[in-house]
Amino acid sequence: MRLVCLVEGQGEVGAYRCSFAVSHPNVVAKTVRVKKDRFLKPGQVEHEPAVAGELAGEGGAILILLDADKDCPAKLGPAIEERARKARSDRPVLVALAKAEFECWFLAAAVSLRGKRGLPPGLDPPTDPESVRGAKEWIKSRAGRYSPAVDQPAFAQIFDFEEARRNSPSFARFERRLRELTALPDPPPMQ
Repeated sequence: MRLVCLVEGQGEVGAYRCSFAVSHPNVVAKTVRVKKDRFLKPGQVEHEPAVAGELAGEGGAILILLDADKDCPAKLGPAIEERARKARSDRPVLVALAKAEFECWFLAAAVSLRGKRGLPPGLDPPTDPESVRGAKEWIKSRAGRYSPAVDQPAFAQIFDFEEARRNSPSFARFERRLRELTALPDPPPMQ
């Protein structure tokens, strides 16, 4: 399946390519960067999926993945999805919002990142990873550095999806809906 992913930041472009290569080998993912503020303006939610649908081609699908930031993902996500589906009703469309920001998904899988990319071996994850505002800064304060363009793709290749699913409802929802969209089997049940 060819999947065109509309993503927000430069780091996410590489991160999605890396994570799809690791976790979804039968999905060819192309990423296109969009600026969220511009994307949400009238007409843009309709325009970008129309273009993405052409890139996806016959039988392809569109994934729109953004940070919710301070918006409520349960309200913003369905509103974006409805507008995008109207613009491209001939292609499956999935909208997923990371609650707060993309890096919260790494925080949800922090145990699997212990000792990697400058993070301490005894790294303790936050109790509620999706409530952390400033997840980039949280990682930077523990690793000594953090560059989304460099570190997001690297973390995307090594973070534990099962741990992220268990600790992040927005990641679990994203992955469940992505599996439905791409007809991939469900992961094994969590212990």
